[in-house]
Amino acid sequence: MDQHFDEEFDSQLSLNKYSNELGRLKRLLSYVFVEGSRGAAGNAEIVVMCLLRSCKDIVDETLLLVRGGFSRAAVGGLLTMYECVVSARYISLHPDKAVNFLNVLNPQWAKIMQNIPPEYRPVSMESKLTEDVPKYGDKKPITSKDIQWSDTHVRQMAQEAGAVIHLHPWAFDQASAYIHPSAMFVARMLRSNPETHLLEIRDRSPVDEKFAIRFVHDLALNAIDLRLKTASDPSASLALQECLVDFKNIWGYDAHI
Repeated sequence: MDQHFDEEFDSQLSLNKYSNELGRLKRLLSYVFVEGSRGAAGNAEIVVMCLLRSCKDIVDETLLLVRGGFSRAAVGGLLTMYECVVSARYISLHPDKAVNFLNVLNPQWAKIMQNIPPEYRPVSMESKLTEDVPKYGDKKPITSKDIQWSDTHVRQMAQEAGAVIHLHPWAFDQASAYIHPSAMFVARMLRSNPETHLLEIRDRSPVDEKFAIRFVHDLALNAIDLRLKTASDPSASLALQECLVDFKNIWGYDAHI
């Protein structure tokens, strides 16, 4: 990691400066997950493909949000992207877990519907959930335990997933603290006026913009690498190597793949 993580960062200048490198990354993401995609077959491949395809969308969203000065929303996308990459790698290692992943769909809906007044619940969904989720039919509370698809937590999955575990303190722990109401959430909104020494609400956060772009960039390369392990493509693999060189030139260290 570079030693100037919290230095001032002009996102507009940087996005323009590295427009060629980011353009290469976006083209490769589009090719791997859209134009050149070979589809997927079986529960595990379908789940992994959907999780990885979302990474392409989050890259596009992050660049737009940072240009607009919406760093908190960009950090929220980073957290989602990290969980997508970790889950995709974990399911790739444990394909049988894909069934568990998909089987929590109805319990997830049941957890939502249980807190909606009965008169506002769609009749067709109510009967489906009553039949498929016994606890819901018995009017017992659906809890977070009922919608867990893995018998472990995100950090343990990341430890199995490879180099991505090294991003966990930032892309999961710190990102979570930034987007959920907490002391850190409030602190990130404030700055000290150098003239009055009073606290002010900042208009935008260059540090958070850099934080979001940097780790989204890293995770995007990880997502591409995983996809190419199951859908080999020599030309895309060469393009990935070029993008890895770009990453090191921009950030000063190797991407975590």
